[in-house]
Amino acid sequence: MKKLISFIPNLLTLCNLLCGGLSICALLLGGNSLFYVSLFLLLAALFDVLDGLVARLIGAESAIGADLDSLSDVVSFGIAPTLLVCYSLKDWFLSGVATDFFFLIPLFIPALCGAYRLARFNNSKEHSSFFTGMPIPANALFWVGYAFVLKELSSNETISPRLLYGLTLLMALVLGFLMVSRFHFLSFKGLSSKTGLARIVLLAWISLGVLLVFLLLFMGIKALAVFILGYAILSICLNPLIAKKQ
Repeated sequence: MKKLISFIPNLLTLCNLLCGGLSICALLLGGNSLFYVSLFLLLAALFDVLDGLVARLIGAESAIGADLDSLSDVVSFGIAPTLLVCYSLKDWFLSGVATDFFFLIPLFIPALCGAYRLARFNNSKEHSSFFTGMPIPANALFWVGYAFVLKELSSNETISPRLLYGLTLLMALVLGFLMVSRFHFLSFKGLSSKTGLARIVLLAWISLGVLLVFLLLFMGIKALAVFILGYAILSICLNPLIAKKQ
């Protein structure tokens, strides 16, 4: 019974991986794929939060769990969002010919950087109340919101496809850089920090929560893209204070 209970976090992690795989299947099947891809990626993010939380609550953290979590995250928050971006751009910029694969390569930068960040984390001996580099689930949440922005812009014929691709490439470069950077990013673990930062972290999360609610009311799911950028900017702005307190 004890072994069964200790497997619950790994089961939640596998649910994360399953949702990532289903989001890719939704893209391949077409239809109302954007809705289903977004739904599965949001569910994957939920399972990603739950597996770590449950593991800590029942004392079932393990090396296998950490490796399984990283493998699942690469699929759900690295590869799947990248394919979502490529799918969203296909009618605008990509005609389906072989030469267009050249333009797809840079869009995989966040997935590659996210995979490197996860490997770095698994081999790091640092113990911090903050993420080092932007966590890869934030990458997925950004692209979910961004995909809906692209969908809304698809009816605007005055926007140049090259400009749109350039903006998407810029976002891919920025997110990739943030994931492999050494910046400290806000984590819920910071709420239990014993370095005097707990109140600041709490205030930061409350501010981000209010921002998310406000954005969702006016922008819908597109708000996720703006929210992640806000999360990144606030985290970076707090870095001097974090460095001083730690």
